[in-house]
Amino acid sequence: MSSRRAWVAAIGFTVLLASLSAGLPADGFFAGDPGVKLIAAQAAWEHPLRPLELDLPRINGAPAPQFLSPFFVHHEGHAHAITSPLFPILSAPFIGFFGVRGAYVLPIFAFGLLLVCMGVLAERLRLAAGTIGILLTAFCSPMVFYGLEYWEHLPALAAVMAGVTLLAVGRTGWKIAAAGLLLSLAALLRPEGVWFCIAGGLAAMTILPSRSRAVLAMAFAAGMLPIVVFNYLHFGNLSGVHVSSNLGALVTDWPRSRIMLLDRWFGPSGNWAVALALMLMLVGFLWGATPGGRIAGYFGLGLLSTGVALGWLPRENLWAAAPTAALALAPVEPGQGPSIARAVGWATLLGIVAVIATAPNDGGAQWGPRYILFAAPVLLLVAAHKIRILWTDHGAERWFARAAVVLVLVAALVTTRAAYRELRASKRYYSRLAYATALASHDVSFIVSNIWWFDQINAGAAVNATFLYAKDAAAAQAALRQTSPATVLLATSEESEFLTTLGAWAEGTCYVNKDRQELAERRVVLQRVECNVATTARPSAR
Repeated sequence: MSSRRAWVAAIGFTVLLASLSAGLPADGFFAGDPGVKLIAAQAAWEHPLRPLELDLPRINGAPAPQFLSPFFVHHEGHAHAITSPLFPILSAPFIGFFGVRGAYVLPIFAFGLLLVCMGVLAERLRLAAGTIGILLTAFCSPMVFYGLEYWEHLPALAAVMAGVTLLAVGRTGWKIAAAGLLLSLAALLRPEGVWFCIAGGLAAMTILPSRSRAVLAMAFAAGMLPIVVFNYLHFGNLSGVHVSSNLGALVTDWPRSRIMLLDRWFGPSGNWAVALALMLMLVGFLWGATPGGRIAGYFGLGLLSTGVALGWLPRENLWAAAPTAALALAPVEPGQGPSIARAVGWATLLGIVAVIATAPNDGGAQWGPRYILFAAPVLLLVAAHKIRILWTDHGAERWFARAAVVLVLVAALVTTRAAYRELRASKRYYSRLAYATALASHDVSFIVSNIWWFDQINAGAAVNATFLYAKDAAAAQAALRQTSPATVLLATSEESEFLTTLGAWAEGTCYVNKDRQELAERRVVLQRVECNVATTARPSAR
């Protein structure tokens, strides 16, 4: 496949993804994290001269940092979102011009760019036909899921693969410099990208001449320098608020949390059949030089794929979200392994180990372990290479190999469909919640809530009221006293995490309960309260 054909195929599949995106509600999110980024992007568009700063909530014109939600931090008269700082800035123009729908421009574009890179690399590295690389990425991986959500994972991944592609297609000075800048962009978009960029850089150092190595390193450093300097001057540290906030979680029971991550991301999740499948795959990987070892590995692949298709594993498990990754462990005869296994393969493994050692949590709401999504392209390229070998093999066990490949691909297609359906259901679910909040708050000045994700989920809704986060009843009472005599919407949930008595919030204030609405979504309760003291003006929410 030529580069031109790769572009044509990528454009076609990207248009298909864009059409799927158009059918999803733009104001609904799979998790609260995209909402945080949307709030930051909206702030960057409103005041482009200070794009990394967010305005504090205000009551009667006075800042009220005590009512910031937990995903924002107060810093010298303004706030910062605890998220990747670059992605909201890059997406802000699209959101400013096209509304919330513009938030999805970069992920969809990144999807297309990634397809091009996978097609070109599959052929340039002589792993497989470029068509296989593109098809596996488009239909048999979590890329569709992350391409349809306002997340920076796919743009970061596309930046890395674009840099790798530049290194693969030519080693002129400008291509190497551009590759270094693209790697730094990926690292700035996703913190865990630093580990994969470093590991990939070490692999590149083994094949690049000394001058090219220097250009690559200097370009990467130049790309990282502006944000590092900003962090040092503004926060007094090199990592910034996003990384420093997440690193704090590492000091709590580190060994136990690492074991938990390994089990949740790669383990059998208590299913004996999956455990057996993983053991058979390990036998095939270690003893693939023997026919018996290879057959055991093929049976393991088939059993694992069957379990994935039947839903035996949770969505955050690697094998459940990307069964094609298991093909990287498919046994082949000696000498048939992919040529990138030594350098890039070991670099990818090093990146995965580094992420496991430093991940602040399991990734929360996700499709597959999103912190190691950077490893997906290498696994897909190896899978494409293994498919070519296994399908064209003429050995005695070739039918076992082909059956395993078919089962893996069927499981991958089922998984991709399930990912889209779950994303669609979640976005519709939270879009209904955002719509109900917008209707209930159309003429109120403030929304007081003890739900830490409430402002995030409503970030894309037409809500003009100021969100005030109250962690408990005392904080809610303080918020109501300060906002008096405005009309306020109280929001809580009957879920055990947030369960409270809304009536207690108004005690000692002028507020009385008016309209009450109980939503099915997350059992959210919306309570409108008004001050019974006559007033001619409401305090300004700005």
